[in-house]
Amino acid sequence: MSSVVQVDASSGAFASAVAFPSPQPRLVPGMDEVREAVAGEIGAPIEEPRLVWQPSRESSTPLQPLVHVRTANGERFVGLNGVHASLTPFGRGG
Repeated sequence: MSSVVQVDASSGAFASAVAFPSPQPRLVPGMDEVREAVAGEIGAPIEEPRLVWQPSRESSTPLQPLVHVRTANGERFVGLNGVHASLTPFGRGG
């Protein structure tokens, strides 16, 4: 198991952490991987992909950001866990 810990730079206080069931070489897919994954599904990006995050079932922590990609045929969110057409907000109670 591997983990990532977020620490406040000014105070050194613990902010958050996430544990991964298996070692991860990185927290975000490479931009070439993102473009390739989306191009095969909905076409080539029409603007530069950008890192985003919001609490959702696809990314429950800011330590697992997603890459937002817009194409002429729609948008997708790409993370290490796959390509998502939209983000699913948490319901009551998480």
